[in-house]
Amino acid sequence: MMRLLSLFLVVFLLFPVQADDKEKAATISPWLYKKLTNTEGLIGQKKYKQAEQKLIAVLVDVDKKSYEQATVLRSLSSVYALEGRYGKAADSLAKAVALHVFLPAQQQQAFLSLGQLYMAVEQYSKAVKILEPWLVKNTKGTVQINVLVANAYTQLKRYRKALPFIKRAIADTKKPEESWY
Repeated sequence: MMRLLSLFLVVFLLFPVQADDKEKAATISPWLYKKLTNTEGLIGQKKYKQAEQKLIAVLVDVDKKSYEQATVLRSLSSVYALEGRYGKAADSLAKAVALHVFLPAQQQQAFLSLGQLYMAVEQYSKAVKILEPWLVKNTKGTVQINVLVANAYTQLKRYRKALPFIKRAIADTKKPEESWY
């Protein structure tokens, strides 16, 4: 389960969401693009410690509270997730999200990843605070997220709050897992 979660997180943290035509394009400088591309190469070679060091060094050189800072923090979060350091990954991604500089689709994807990271580190209250509003804005393809929220509420022993989410997951899938019942 944790390996699958890691893979899911990395895919969404490393590869930015495409912006709609209506959204203003957010860009990074050529310098940062080159640095991030170099870091992605290290990640591909599973040289996570080197990638982490490079990202931390780059973080010092980008403007504070900028889209570039958020992008580097998101990349750093993916490195931590690949290493299984989900708490650090969540901290990094939470800092990126708090800057409020991502395009709306990117922000929603970051919220989803952050909620999943909170689940991975058993911070169920934080996961619910992130994932419940996410479900309100994102209504398609949400079966697994409804299951996550139901699971979080179950872990918090708030069974009545879990029930609507698991019911929604069961209703939205052709073959619900037996454990959902």
